[in-house]
Amino acid sequence: ASQKEYGDTAVGYVQPKRESNQCIIKCKICIEHKIKSKLYNVALIVNEMEETIISVQCHDCAASE
Repeated sequence: ASQKEYGDTAVGYVQPKRESNQCIIKCKICIEHKIKSKLYNVALIVNEMEETIISVQCHDCAASE
């Protein structure tokens, strides 16, 4: 994001869940140039032991279909 304050406005909620060495993060975010529009459901899975991203999915994005 190019604007310093963008992150605070763009994130609707964040729900972390830890399972073994993985952290599953579900969140609702909006794109930078449309902060007042629809929030997109995003899921991120991180391997905390290896500090690697396993997957990222935007469930509502047109490109994800």
